[in-house]
Amino acid sequence: MKNIVLFDLDGTLTPARKAMVTSTADILCQLTEYADIGIVTGSPIEYIRQQASLLWESLDNPERLKIMPCNGTQLYLWNGLDYEKHESVNMREQLGDDSYRRLIWILLNLQVNMVEGMEIPLSGNFISYRESMLNWCMIGRDATPAERNMFTEVDVKFGIRKKLSEAFIKNLEEFGIKDVDHAIGGNTSIDVYPTGWDKRYALKHVHEYDNVYFIGDKCKPGGNDYALYNELDKGVRFMTSGPAITEEIILENILPACKAAQLQFE
Repeated sequence: MKNIVLFDLDGTLTPARKAMVTSTADILCQLTEYADIGIVTGSPIEYIRQQASLLWESLDNPERLKIMPCNGTQLYLWNGLDYEKHESVNMREQLGDDSYRRLIWILLNLQVNMVEGMEIPLSGNFISYRESMLNWCMIGRDATPAERNMFTEVDVKFGIRKKLSEAFIKNLEEFGIKDVDHAIGGNTSIDVYPTGWDKRYALKHVHEYDNVYFIGDKCKPGGNDYALYNELDKGVRFMTSGPAITEEIILENILPACKAAQLQFE
């Protein structure tokens, strides 16, 4: 029986935009004795390399790890030396130039209005094009950890991203842009993508598995893990609040289940 366990990255396997710790990597290595694992994140491959390279450096069987950046719309597999892109889609082609340009205008306009109305730290790289999605970071992807923490505190207190999410929906309607969705991702951004290109897209890569598990931290409506979490049945989906809790979920729930499934068919 083939098992695969899918994981979100930020807030699940690592603290937001920080590197994986040894204890998490060790437990994931244990898990690969009984299951394949997949990282399904809104982040691009560059961020995954920065944060999770300790994992595949620790694996005896790196082919058991499937990397699925940008909500799973991209797939990287081990080629014997490194992880190589096998599949990808393009949102510009999907939406068309006109809709894509209007979408960028909407985000830039909302960014300017937000800057005028609220004092928050600003850096640079506010809209990051990731081929199959856009990542809109209100303080900029170049923000320092201290600036990210400052924004997170303000966002929790005033609901900045929730308000921007509501304004974004109204703008899409006013501009007649259809087939575009979004979700709050990580601690400082909103992900924007064509309809259907949320994290459920990752399920296209796992048809051959008998059991599919998932752990994420943004699993409530509006969060970027919600679509995939909601798609799976209870007992194979788990919500976490950080890497330490993820480790507990693996050891107490998923690892025993995968062991039992393998023993049943030996």
